[in-house]
Amino acid sequence: YDICGYKPSQMRSAYGLGRSVRRGNNGRGVTVAIVDAYDSPTLLQDAQHYFHLNDPSHPLRSGQFTNVEPTTIGNVATCGASGWYPEQALDVESVHTMAPGAHIEYVGAQDCFDNNLLPAVNTAVTSGASVVTDSWGDTLGDIFEGAAGEAAFDAVFELADSTGVSVLYSSGDDGDNFADFGIDAPDYPATSPYITAVGGTTLEINRWGSDAGQYGWSTAKQVLCTSTTTNCGSATTPAGALAWQAGGGGGTSYSYAEPSYQVGVVPSALANRNDTVEGAARVEPDISMDADAQSGLLIGLTQVFPNGTYYGQFKEGGTSLASPLLAGVIADTDQAAKARGNAVLGFLNPVLYGNYNKYPSAFDDIVPPF
Repeated sequence: YDICGYKPSQMRSAYGLGRSVRRGNNGRGVTVAIVDAYDSPTLLQDAQHYFHLNDPSHPLRSGQFTNVEPTTIGNVATCGASGWYPEQALDVESVHTMAPGAHIEYVGAQDCFDNNLLPAVNTAVTSGASVVTDSWGDTLGDIFEGAAGEAAFDAVFELADSTGVSVLYSSGDDGDNFADFGIDAPDYPATSPYITAVGGTTLEINRWGSDAGQYGWSTAKQVLCTSTTTNCGSATTPAGALAWQAGGGGGTSYSYAEPSYQVGVVPSALANRNDTVEGAARVEPDISMDADAQSGLLIGLTQVFPNGTYYGQFKEGGTSLASPLLAGVIADTDQAAKARGNAVLGFLNPVLYGNYNKYPSAFDDIVPPF
């Protein structure tokens, strides 16, 4: 009754990587670090089983995976610790999908709070990884993080930028946050000008594995029944209006001025959207990949079911999918750069926006379908 989720070969082919990965441009020699909270005890074995079932020509070998476990864990109930396990599986399996030759380093924070996630980011940035992907952030954080928190995060991001490390952050799954919270403000750290914010699209993949269309991800829902006392299965008249459910996060910052790389590229209507900010401001996301949770990526994870604990498969999406997908693409690109004697990409935004100015046709402009 539901879409199963795309598989690895479909993602690679839709984004034009199928042939190059088969020829060996697969991220080999590049390390991608993933930062999340906590540490799934079956993270590696689940990923290995997943690729055995769904992409057997690209196994995830034990030597390709390093687990930097948190020394202690805390706030388990508050953070919903086991709820982070699907995120971890999604991140690892997405990176390996796009860069099956790359080394993956998982760095687990001891809980879901910024004061412990930030040290995990610092560990990832200083570990020797070329790419760091982060599929988490603070909702409405651009206005609520505060100057001290932003300064602490930005210090780590600037360290990454100065040492050739690409840092990616999911832009969030609540659009501009207005529908859910009544405030039009983006998440943080996605608005930091020192990282690459990855937004979400809806990707259509046809039977031949090609990109048949890509649109901005925005999902609405309409319920047929809200009662707990009637037979909802027989309902035929909607109980309410079509309403917002989820979509790619983004917006204009209240905290950061427009970075130089966005000048002349980002429309002024977006950069000057916030009247409370003096002058043009930072706009995010910077680039997007598939995130629509209605299709998503099929992932594998050991879960607790009513009849026991065992491996199962289901789809996952959101910009938590988009960021690790892009991390894999960057790993492939870094491998190609090193093979030509060039440096890895490092901080992506000047490269992305600069190349958009020079080669705009190299980018898909995601516009409404009608």
